[in-house]
Amino acid sequence: TPYPCAECNRHLKFGLLLEALRSRGGGRLATGHYARIEEAPDGPGLFGARDAAKDQSYALALVPRAALAQAWFPLGGLTKAEVRAHARRLGLAAAERPESQDLCFVPDGDYAGFIARRGDARGTAPGPFEDAGGRRLGTHRGLVHYTVGQRHGLGLAASAPLYVLALDAARNAVIVGPRAGLAASGLVSGPVNWLAERPAEGTRARVRIRYSHPGAAASLHPRADGGCEVRFEAPQDAVTPGQLAVAYDEADRVLGGAVIE
Repeated sequence: TPYPCAECNRHLKFGLLLEALRSRGGGRLATGHYARIEEAPDGPGLFGARDAAKDQSYALALVPRAALAQAWFPLGGLTKAEVRAHARRLGLAAAERPESQDLCFVPDGDYAGFIARRGDARGTAPGPFEDAGGRRLGTHRGLVHYTVGQRHGLGLAASAPLYVLALDAARNAVIVGPRAGLAASGLVSGPVNWLAERPAEGTRARVRIRYSHPGAAASLHPRADGGCEVRFEAPQDAVTPGQLAVAYDEADRVLGGAVIE
């Protein structure tokens, strides 16, 4: 289950757009993200927004560290209500614009339909629903319709609620089971984009595993391959490959982020 917003921020907004700014002799790149950049002893650091309910630092965790010196987030110290009040004062039509939580390129929220309309057949073929023991329970509509932790829309009859536990792309299988099967004591990530000095083995941090996740106490164990093992103090539900693991310190500074593998 990929997280396109993080890749957009890394490659487009703070990649190609920042390159265009530099090529024109520009100064800083201001965006409407709810996050803060503050000076730290080791240089500019990325911090969570004042309005925790709108914080977008998770989505910025893959931005190159060097880009922080040229980035500016003027909304980071404001609440959403304060921003709307400023917009009304200035007579901007955006003051009353409804919020959207969907991907900008899939405004109707139909991600599977978007892939089908693009003519990409990957993940669209039916295949088996299986339990953790490999027993077939039914037929799914295609992997693109499911994500780890999903309960609704499975169309399976069972004596207790079933949840998606894993997606096996190699076999085109969706593994389902009881909610208890979602609990994970840790995770392993891909290469980490460190936005602070690489932490020592066992550093304590708050780690978020999806955009809406408040974060969980964990220890960080950097790996020789550039990835990181995260060990939670208490098991977390629905750790999903493709989403980000983003680590924060006690001051709400983003230490680094990486794709969950």
